[in-house]
Amino acid sequence: MSPSHAIAVSAGYFLFDIVSMWRHNLLAGSHLMLLHHIVVPFCFCCALWFQRYTPTLAVTLMCEINSVALHLRIVTNALQADMPAVSRGVFWFALATFLVFRLTAHPYVLVYV
Repeated sequence: MSPSHAIAVSAGYFLFDIVSMWRHNLLAGSHLMLLHHIVVPFCFCCALWFQRYTPTLAVTLMCEINSVALHLRIVTNALQADMPAVSRGVFWFALATFLVFRLTAHPYVLVYV
């Protein structure tokens, strides 16, 4: 998959997520999340339209892997299950993805741009 395809798919995901949040009444009180879900696809679409910065945006998409781990933490907390091994595993997964993806992608983009 090329960087352009990955960015296009991600922009579509963000737009789908807005619709899903609206349909399930999850937008109340999450104005920053809504703003994030509007600004990111706008930037992605601009990059695709002008064919600029697509490799940089593809690198920033690696940060979304950490978002998966953060969502897993939310789900395990919402289940309130007494599964300490699962909670510990999710914690370490979130920490590892944070260290690997967020702490490598952002400095790279900062230096590159």
